[in-house]
Amino acid sequence: MKYLILASALLALPGAARSQTLHNGSFETPQPGHRQLPAEWAITTAPGYSIGLDSTAAPSGRRMLHLASTTDDPKDFQPFRQSVAVQVAQPTMLRLRATVKTTAAKNVALLCQYWDDSKMVGSTNSLMQSAPPMGAGEWRTLEINLLVQPAMRRVVVGGFFLGKGEAWFDDVQLSPVNTHPEGAPSAAVQAYLNQAIELARTRSLVRDSIDWPTAQRDMLAMAHGMQTPAETHPLFTYLIGLLRQHGDKHSTFNPPAKVKAYQAPATAPNATASAEPSARYLGEGLAYIVVPEFGSVNIERQQAYANQLQALIAKLDTEQSITGWVVDLRENNGGNMHPMLTGVGPLAGTGPLVYFVAGRHQVPIAYRKGEAYTGKPGNGVRVPKPYQLRQPASPVAVLIGPRTASSGEITAMAFIGRPATRLFGQPSGGFTTANELIPLSDGAELNLAMYAEADRTRRPHTGPLVPDELVPATLAGPDATLQAASAWLRQQAPAGKP
Repeated sequence: MKYLILASALLALPGAARSQTLHNGSFETPQPGHRQLPAEWAITTAPGYSIGLDSTAAPSGRRMLHLASTTDDPKDFQPFRQSVAVQVAQPTMLRLRATVKTTAAKNVALLCQYWDDSKMVGSTNSLMQSAPPMGAGEWRTLEINLLVQPAMRRVVVGGFFLGKGEAWFDDVQLSPVNTHPEGAPSAAVQAYLNQAIELARTRSLVRDSIDWPTAQRDMLAMAHGMQTPAETHPLFTYLIGLLRQHGDKHSTFNPPAKVKAYQAPATAPNATASAEPSARYLGEGLAYIVVPEFGSVNIERQQAYANQLQALIAKLDTEQSITGWVVDLRENNGGNMHPMLTGVGPLAGTGPLVYFVAGRHQVPIAYRKGEAYTGKPGNGVRVPKPYQLRQPASPVAVLIGPRTASSGEITAMAFIGRPATRLFGQPSGGFTTANELIPLSDGAELNLAMYAEADRTRRPHTGPLVPDELVPATLAGPDATLQAASAWLRQQAPAGKP
């Protein structure tokens, strides 16, 4: 029997009450009315993807779940999910594990949503806890640690695939983590957790709303018997969840593997994946620039990204008579803001573009002389030969949507308050707080939300950015948001003219 019976294992845990079973984790049983999909799993095919059972070469048994992109640029992601009832009397650690194989895909992950009686109260995925699976064509184990709280009534678990390529899942299992019940946590573990709690207590944007003595007591109790900092990493689900409960939806914990991937050069096998900026001429004097997410702090990669964006802008501006620009941020869900802001610097303009705000303290993020920087020059990313527009006052239309998040929202905010500028699309993701990467002693990082954000006019923005012109999303056919932006640009006076 390849599916996992979880109930008896949970009943053996201290404080555990009852649980249902994760069914058909091996994908051996198809749906009665749809033999190409697995029974027990909630699956809806997303645009740009295919999903179904595959019996060609499963690592065990006869079947596995196959997910693949069907277009070169899928806009969504393909999930599969199953709801499992849980009830615990004290925080309880579980582990979700699967066997995974990929081709060109890096964004393959396990997922979990935490639910109380009526609503989702938190979520996590394996990309937030570790680097994605590497190695084309090889079966690897992927896992994620889950922390179930007493107020939770069910977890929705599964996996997803994002982007171009293929992935296969098999042997999905949910089981209790074998923690060490005997003995107090080691001095190293206590120091490690106390450091993290103190950082959050003194620097978090929501620090004043949390009962920190209770949080510290709970984390140390959950660390009972742990001897090394690495063993405590799953406990950060509790700390991040606590921040979430008090309004911080942006902070994360980055384990050492993820930190190394973020620092790696582009040629390294563990390097984070980033899409390439692109551009094209739309005709009638309009230029179109796509500014994708960028997830790296490697200086060579940052400079390459910023240089590529400015080179695209320069090529269009010198080869065409440009009277208006479209900046598309709809697929930019964040990462490192400095390369993005340096790249669009010729369009956003010179001077402060955004402010990070903590009480009365405001830190400008500015663009000058080819560098977008925080606070003062030298604290950012510079291009060696910055480009200047032939018509710096050209109108700009910025496209945003629900996948525009974090640094993508900062980049959109950098245009708010610029003359002859308008935002089009749907409200953004709402991650409008500024984070700081704080290193911990074992190479992990606490990515802590510490600042609110304001645009160049010092007007604060909390939650999603709302476009000036709301345009319903289109899944097929003409791009209505781009059409609306282009129509507005054509109505403006030609660049440089009254």
